[in-house]
Amino acid sequence: ALQLVLEDQSTCFLLDKEGVSPLYMAAEAGHVALVEHMLQGLEASFVGKSVLCAAVKSKNLDILTAILESDPDLIDSRDENGRTPLAFAASIGYDIGVKHMLTRFASSAQIAYSKNEDGSFPIHAACIASRTSALKVILKNHPDTIEMLNSQGQNVLHVAAESGNARAVSYLLGKAEIKRLINEQDVQGNTPLHLASITSHPKVVSLFIQDSRVDLKVLNNKGLTTLDAAEEHMAAIPSLQQWLIWVALVSAGTTRGPRVYLRADVSGPMTHEDSTLKMYKDRVNTLLVVATLVATMAFAAGLSVPLGYNSTEFKTNIKHSYDESAFHAFVICNSIAVYAAVISTVALIGTQLADLKCMLTTFKFIVPLLGFSIIAMSLAFVAGLYLVLGQH
Repeated sequence: ALQLVLEDQSTCFLLDKEGVSPLYMAAEAGHVALVEHMLQGLEASFVGKSVLCAAVKSKNLDILTAILESDPDLIDSRDENGRTPLAFAASIGYDIGVKHMLTRFASSAQIAYSKNEDGSFPIHAACIASRTSALKVILKNHPDTIEMLNSQGQNVLHVAAESGNARAVSYLLGKAEIKRLINEQDVQGNTPLHLASITSHPKVVSLFIQDSRVDLKVLNNKGLTTLDAAEEHMAAIPSLQQWLIWVALVSAGTTRGPRVYLRADVSGPMTHEDSTLKMYKDRVNTLLVVATLVATMAFAAGLSVPLGYNSTEFKTNIKHSYDESAFHAFVICNSIAVYAAVISTVALIGTQLADLKCMLTTFKFIVPLLGFSIIAMSLAFVAGLYLVLGQH
């Protein structure tokens, strides 16, 4: 490749149908010597895809420096997604490149305030990166960028929360100047906690709930609190993340907004509490079926001790089996399964006649209890199987 460059340097800037030049590919691949030869002795033509963004992608500081020295105006170029080189470097956590570009253009504040085509700024791109190093570099050089809003009216905390970047959220919450931004609302009225709840990021939700400065009663433009928003976006069969968020919000004392939904048949108004109550009654019915089946099977197993029904053999085996740990395990686990399942069944039957608040409180105890009952029944089955097979 170097020999071809030496023979005809102009070929370095020819574009293919995708707008990619040999210089772009060399920069992206991280070939320092090749890029330096391409830029020497000829006025470079930086058309097509942004060569500077290719250098950022390779995370090679030598290439980045060489290209910027060749044409400083490339700092204002855009990649195929409409991002500036600084924003692209920040989005991939390339803190060394971010620091170099901010230092190289320290006399011009414009670089940190250049908009991407989607209306966001480099500081917002830094909030998406898994590492917070680029975010720290930008805020150190331009601390006022923390208040910048994107086209959706979202600040840095909104962006970090929506993307699920717990590290960035944790870092930002530790800064004193973030206080006035914690409960700030975007164009749809959503706070950062709203967005974290809607997009199902339990770690981020937990960070906000633990911060006393967060207002859990803020309503968005739809009249939804964070708990309302989380429930509205909850799937028919909630994921683990959605359940964790819901439990965390309820435990933190998050209230619901005064909203009214209209029924499709226009038979009368249905409040949000009514619609939620109906949803949870369906879940109660499902759990009730499971609890009844577990109680029935465990009760039947208790009456059918796995040692045979011949009276003489039965008594002999029982007497002998009292010294066996497997028999003790069977009796204990099966008894636990029966009592836990019966308690769950009775509680779930009573829950159907209760209000939403009582139902939600009961759910916190019944779901783990029923799960414990199923585990105990499984252990009893293993112990019983061991007793039966052990005699043969």
